[in-house]
Amino acid sequence: MLTVVSYAGKENGFHIWHCKCDCGKEIDVRQSNLQNGWTWSCGCQRDPQKNLHYADGTCLEMLRPDLMYKTNTSGVRGIYFSNKRNKWIAQIMFKQKCYYLGGYDRIEEAAFQLLLFIAALVSPCFSDFTNLLLTLPS
Repeated sequence: MLTVVSYAGKENGFHIWHCKCDCGKEIDVRQSNLQNGWTWSCGCQRDPQKNLHYADGTCLEMLRPDLMYKTNTSGVRGIYFSNKRNKWIAQIMFKQKCYYLGGYDRIEEAAFQLLLFIAALVSPCFSDFTNLLLTLPS
């Protein structure tokens, strides 16, 4: 639970309050987030399953093939079917940039191109994070 310590001023038009969490950590929080209940701790009470891990501007969970959005209809991360083009589209976000890998007649072709991209560009950049990626909760 957060306790307001003092008014911290205005930032981008929002009133900011300096708060102290029950765990002892101090954070600055928007007034609107305090009022509507969106922020009620420093993050220490957040479900660890929902914590995201970032490295070099890329969310590591988003690279995991076993984590899927509910709206995913292809069953493969980074691949969707475009009705407009009548093709399977492969794309991936990496270092805050969207890479379009092409449109393919078969989902297997799109998945293969996605794997090639990950092997060639993504994996070498995150060799230090391989263990973290494998141990993230699914």
